[in-house]
Amino acid sequence: MKSITSSSNEFYKELVQLTKNKKHKDMIFFEGEDLVKEADSKGILKYVIINQEDNAYNPTKIPNILLSQNLYRNLASFKSLPKMMGIAKITLATKLEGDLIYLDGVQDPGNVGTIIRTALALNYKGIILSPDSAYPFSSKVIQSSKGAIFKLPIMIKTIQEFENLKDYDLIGTLLNGEPLNEAQRNGKQIILVFGNEGHGIREEVQQLLNKAYLIPMNEIDSLNVGIAAGIFMYIFRRKKWKSNKKKTYLKLKLNE
Repeated sequence: MKSITSSSNEFYKELVQLTKNKKHKDMIFFEGEDLVKEADSKGILKYVIINQEDNAYNPTKIPNILLSQNLYRNLASFKSLPKMMGIAKITLATKLEGDLIYLDGVQDPGNVGTIIRTALALNYKGIILSPDSAYPFSSKVIQSSKGAIFKLPIMIKTIQEFENLKDYDLIGTLLNGEPLNEAQRNGKQIILVFGNEGHGIREEVQQLLNKAYLIPMNEIDSLNVGIAAGIFMYIFRRKKWKSNKKKTYLKLKLNE
């Protein structure tokens, strides 16, 4: 257990840098007991940071770092102080399989976190982020993902650099695409592509798409990318569920 009361402490200086630097080696900082528990359950939690004056209970077996109230408050990003904070070690994925999501320049941390959370809920197998997307392990992305970031493989590279691209259908969201209610799956794995909040999917990525769809809307031409992504992810997951159900039914019929 380490107790820190001075801002000149070298370990504390490292903590401060970790909260400010979005790409600090392979260590990440986050706030909240729920996220601490999630990180611990995945075996990546390295330190639990606790406000010395609150004397909070640490639900893990990971070492405590006790901070004086003013130092603890300096690290926190919310007016209401969290019960605890955490430091975890993360590793980016080097290989992905199954239905995936590609974020092409999505820069708002809240949108990135929301999309990661929804992708996990709908059983997508990983997220690829272009290098100019919001850094997935920033505190705001971790918070908005509600811990999903610890459970879903994350890769940072352009879609052109993705090694198994030929094995996938790339499906994007474009204003000149076909209506989403007419969407089809051809049996291949898919990568759903979502573009930048202001400019959409960049031209060179559009050229790689196998299919493009739009969400039919009334009196407005676009949605927040996090909302649009959720709709797309559900539609294509539902179509896979239907496909799997049909195959199971046929198999049962043949076995009768």
